[in-house]
Amino acid sequence: MKTLGIAISIAAILVVGITFFSPTTGQDRTSERLTELETRVTALETLVASESDPIDAAAAAAHTLTGTFLLYGGPDGIDLIYGPGKQTCIGEGGYADIHEGASVRVTNEAGVVIAVGSLGAGESPSLWQCQFAFEVSKVPQAAFYTIEVSHRGGLTYSWEELEHADWQVELFLGDG
Repeated sequence: MKTLGIAISIAAILVVGITFFSPTTGQDRTSERLTELETRVTALETLVASESDPIDAAAAAAHTLTGTFLLYGGPDGIDLIYGPGKQTCIGEGGYADIHEGASVRVTNEAGVVIAVGSLGAGESPSLWQCQFAFEVSKVPQAAFYTIEVSHRGGLTYSWEELEHADWQVELFLGDG
């Protein structure tokens, strides 16, 4: 966008220079050139206003995906951790990869990773369950999104489905 703006500025300077410093055949010709210059500058301004910076356009179209990941671990799949005034939890055994900081990856329809987040601290809403909140920022527009926690395989949603859900999802793992 800056390069386009600089190019337009240089073009305008050249046009102004040619218009005002070239030989003229009288006042009418100068007036014609000035009108032509104003028309060109207006056209260039319209072009610049209609062009969008690809980075700005991607940022404007980006979303923040939020959700919860609920692990049903049974008696051997969740480790409850007691701390000062709070009970937290993590996966254990076959679920040891499910913990605070585990990756949440979003890929597009081509399988390309387009955004990454992580699980927050686990909270135990009930016996043998561990729930993690997550947020993935700057998710660009795509036709389809696959959301995967750790290496557990992903669930796929269309853009329309996520729009309808206000970019909030609930994911589950285990026997529940």
